[in-house]
Amino acid sequence: MLLVCLAAGLWQGRQAPGLLVEIRSGFGTEKVGFEELGLGSGGLLPRKEWAAEPNRTGAAEIVTRGGARIRFVSSPIQVILPDGKRLGIDNEGRFVGQRGTLSLIPMGDLNLRLGDGSEIRMQPGDKKNGPRELTLIDQGEEYLLKRRRAILRGSRRARKSRGLRFYLCGEGNVIASLSDFGTFLYVQPIVMRGAGFEPRMIVLGDLLVHGAERIYDKSPRRSAQFPLARQQARAVADWLKEEMPIDKRRIKRMRIPRGLAMILGVGDQGRLRIERHGPEKLQSLHLSLYLAPDVEATFEYQTFARGSFVQRVQAKRFQTRSRYQGKAIPLFRNQNSDIYVWPGPLSSVAQHRLALQSLAPWLIKKAEARPIEAGSRRR
Repeated sequence: MLLVCLAAGLWQGRQAPGLLVEIRSGFGTEKVGFEELGLGSGGLLPRKEWAAEPNRTGAAEIVTRGGARIRFVSSPIQVILPDGKRLGIDNEGRFVGQRGTLSLIPMGDLNLRLGDGSEIRMQPGDKKNGPRELTLIDQGEEYLLKRRRAILRGSRRARKSRGLRFYLCGEGNVIASLSDFGTFLYVQPIVMRGAGFEPRMIVLGDLLVHGAERIYDKSPRRSAQFPLARQQARAVADWLKEEMPIDKRRIKRMRIPRGLAMILGVGDQGRLRIERHGPEKLQSLHLSLYLAPDVEATFEYQTFARGSFVQRVQAKRFQTRSRYQGKAIPLFRNQNSDIYVWPGPLSSVAQHRLALQSLAPWLIKKAEARPIEAGSRRR
């Protein structure tokens, strides 16, 4: 049984008035981590105090760049944060708190990602013999820690993550799943100590602007069929920059009541709409940009297994052969690998599917309605 199945039961009876959605922009040149996503510090040291690399402080102890101390001499493995908070992981891959186990035994590898970009990776074993393997991944290097009962030393080039991926966020008191849909994320708490953290959708405004700029760059300077295409792309990109400035932090929050389609207001007339796309087994979410409520979409941001793309949507009178004008334009050169402090993908296929199930109440076809705005913040 998957560990992520806890999420469905954990939040029954704790439902907020609606889904919290945040549009965040102004990340600058920094890679996106918990701070930029508004998910806390993860209980780690301030970024300016991070070390250059992990430090082995004993035969069975290593400290991450952000100050998390990992002790693995016996079970449960202890993750000790700078402020003293502790989280255990037993030999079978279950999270352990002071009052007992917090989760089920996972199927496959367990990966716990920290706010400094590091990842504790375990191949679960059994109570008697310990984990099949325990390593710490950071900046492309995989530090060998333990295999069964044997303490290891040395390192190797990091391998690609497999199995479930979780994130220790909040102030080190929340274990969450992050599902990546290209220009937006769904954050789903799995285990939480204390209150104040809820599921949310985070739209990355910088990426919407980047997609509009990509369309402008690829638009022909001269086109007999679409003479204004390049000017339109420039106007849309400039409008997005005004609403989601990339040079200063801006946060807009809103709530979408259950049973309403996921439509987000941008400015006075603009809309972002998130919808299902594709066959059930390969389903993902796409985001469409509308400049006004009663017009056809202008741009569509798409995410598939092979990567994320942006396309210009044609006016309906031109959609005789295709909905889109031109080919799909890759949104990223490396398909997200250089955006976040953690390597992609951010979640497993199973977690991705669970995110879609959790979002089902908002992925419906209903009359458009503006969400309840919960305020915005500028810096």
